[in-house]
Parts: sequence; structure tokens; C-alpha cells
Amino acid sequence: MNLLLTGAWATARAHLAELEAMGHSVLDEILHVRLEQVQALLARRDMAIGAIAGLCGFNCEYALRKLFQARFGMSMQEWRRIRAF
Repeated sequence: MNLLLTGAWATARAHLAELEAMGHSVLDEILHVRLEQVQALLARRDMAIGAIAGLCGFNCEYALRKLFQARFGMSMQEWRRIRAF
């Protein structure tokens, strides 16, 4: 088991080094993954945006709305209207 944990730690450290080399922080990566989750849930159309915020780790719907707008150049409602299936 210790070998497994050691290998996982080495992989994680290597991934962090790659992120840093590309100019990304751990926080950038976490936000990227969370926003991918937000997009997937928005595409379903059956979930309120406030619920999506909580499920994706955002404590505040307002903060998610501002971040989404800044990152994608449109509101979540606009994104949902354009891209949802």
C-alpha cells in the first residue's frame, strides 16, 4: 500500500510541476474542473443555477455567476440557451 501512495504522490507532484510550468496554479486547475462541471450540469437544463453552484463547490451563486461571465464572456443563462441539448 505504501508503494501505491508513493506512486500517487509522485504523480501528483509531477502534475503540479507541469501546471506551474504552464503558468497555472492549483487554484486555476480546481476552478477549471469546477467550471467544467458547471457546464455539464447547465447542459442538462433540469437543474437550477443555484443548485449547480452548490454541487460544484461554490458557496455563493453570485460568485459563480461573476466567475463564469469573466471566464466565458457570457452569462450562464446565455451559455445554457446556446449550448444546451
